[in-house]
Amino acid sequence: DRLVALVERRIDWSRILADRDALIEVIRASGGSMRDLLKMLAEALAAVPDPDSARVPASVPIAAVQRSYAALWADQIEVLKSVAERRGFEGLESRHREQVAAFLDAGVVLCYLNGDFWYDVHPLVKPRVAP
Repeated sequence: DRLVALVERRIDWSRILADRDALIEVIRASGGSMRDLLKMLAEALAAVPDPDSARVPASVPIAAVQRSYAALWADQIEVLKSVAERRGFEGLESRHREQVAAFLDAGVVLCYLNGDFWYDVHPLVKPRVAP
């Protein structure tokens, strides 16, 4: 709800997205990453060239940003599977330290706080690491 309110204060999303459900889907796909949310909204805006154009479904901006997370190697996927299963880095060997730091820097792994810190794979990447 807070992210919906934030978006509503910044732009008239109804001019670019098909409906409120599409906005919610884009927000959920962002994983709470403001950078990715703004990228998706910019992609939706670019897909609607003028105010009289048809609004876009959530899949359009989501797919555009999801492509930026496409390059993952098999060993990286294994590390991401571990993070997704454990909601953290427990059990990973120290040799994965640089890989994990790169995932955090790139937003492939996101940090959350709900009483305690926990980590998860970005929702746009998670389908690629699912068992």
